[in-house]
Amino acid sequence: MLLNIPIIAAFALGAVLAATVGVVNGYSIDRARDSLVAARGAFDRLVETRAENVARELRLITETGAIRQPIHNTSDDAGAVRTSPGKLPESYSPKLGASFCVATDARGRWIGQANAPRDQVLRQPIAAVIDGARSGRTSHGIVSWGDGPALVVAEPIKT
Repeated sequence: MLLNIPIIAAFALGAVLAATVGVVNGYSIDRARDSLVAARGAFDRLVETRAENVARELRLITETGAIRQPIHNTSDDAGAVRTSPGKLPESYSPKLGASFCVATDARGRWIGQANAPRDQVLRQPIAAVIDGARSGRTSHGIVSWGDGPALVVAEPIKT
């Protein structure tokens, strides 16, 4: 009879332990979920802010007319050198601090690029963002680029 008491106590302690583990796990999962939701919200706000800043910079460039007309550069040795619209991405990419830069015509065909992927499969997500801008509004998205994600922003030229 005395042996029954320790066995009953062991079962009771086991039940309390199992219930405690369940409560602690549930609480931890809820906290992790809340943290992930907060992190996702912060990330989304960061992406939106960065996209708005890039779009403002691109709007400044497109409104100056430099995109519509060739740029005249002068150097002591070569005299006046015309830069075609296809070469503009090479000029603006470092100024913007961009990993890559693309210029397209009104139909979305690439007419110039700097450091952009040459593989059609890698170009498709970028082309989707460009297609969004063809409607006349700024478009942006996150694409896989190199070793991580890249924010792509497309700004239409207002005529």
